[in-house]
Parts: sequence; C-alpha cells; structure tokens
Amino acid sequence: MTQARASILNGNPHREERDDLIRLVEHARARTVFEFGTFNGATSAILSAIPTVEQVWTLDIPAGITPSLPMLDIDLSYLYFDPRLQLPANRKVTRLWGDSAAFDFSPYYGRCDVVFVMGAHSLPYCRNDLAQAVKLASPGGLVVWHAGTPGPVEAIAREYDVFMMGARMAVVM
Repeated sequence: MTQARASILNGNPHREERDDLIRLVEHARARTVFEFGTFNGATSAILSAIPTVEQVWTLDIPAGITPSLPMLDIDLSYLYFDPRLQLPANRKVTRLWGDSAAFDFSPYYGRCDVVFVMGAHSLPYCRNDLAQAVKLASPGGLVVWHAGTPGPVEAIAREYDVFMMGARMAVVM
C-alpha cells in the first residue's frame, strides 16, 4: 500500500504530509487556522501546538446529519467519529459542527491565515469546500488541500491554480 493511500485509510495526513503542513503554517507565521474535517483531532492538536498559532477552528459533520452532497465510500466510513477525548484540551481549538455544504462560514471569511481542507474527497465536496476556503483565507493567506483521489485533483486543477506537494497535498491559489 502506498503512503498516500494509507493516509486516506487512517483518516489523518501521513507523516510527510503533516510535516509539509507544519512547514507551511510556520512559514506563513499563521495565527489563525481553519480546518475542514476534524476526524479524531490529531491534526487540530498538531496545528494548535505551532507557536504562532493562536486559534484553530475545526469543522466536522455531527452525528445524525445526512451529508448534503454525494460522498465517496471511504469518506462515509469516517463520518461521525467522536473525537471528544482526542481533541487537544486547550483554548486554541474551537470545535464547530456542521455539514460544510450547509454551514454558515461568513463569520470566518477573511480571518484565516491558513485553511486546511481535508474533508470529504468527492468532487462536489471538494468544489464546495475549496470555494469556501478561498473566502475564509485572509489577504495573503494560504489554502492547503488534502486532495485525496486523482479525479477531483484533475477537475480542481482546471478551476484553480494548484501547486501539488507530493501525491495528495496541494496549495491552492
């Protein structure tokens, strides 16, 4: 199994992807980060441990909510994971609940130095989440996307300037 496939199967970025994300956040001197797809809170914990980061908002779909858009089977297997015990117990992380296709992001528009998109990997969710991520980014902010599967990568690359970092991570401009 490839490392990229393993990162999708375990629900978190692989170590190399995580290290790339840390470097990007550090280089951006990000104070505020918005994360799509909390899952078990591992990435939230990593982001909140970066010294410059003061606030991490992390969004995940709550139990009992049916996704508004089509999802891949692999994404369905990660729905409703209860990360209460894994989320970092610190003031930097704020857990948000909602379907990203229906969530009101407007209070966060223009406020995020880095936006990390690792939610659902279906093309409809990728399009939705990236459109919101671009609005969330502060002037000069970064949008980092965990692309997941090749189909959405090809389609999104036709809609945005995408700089691939390895097989699954991209900076969207």
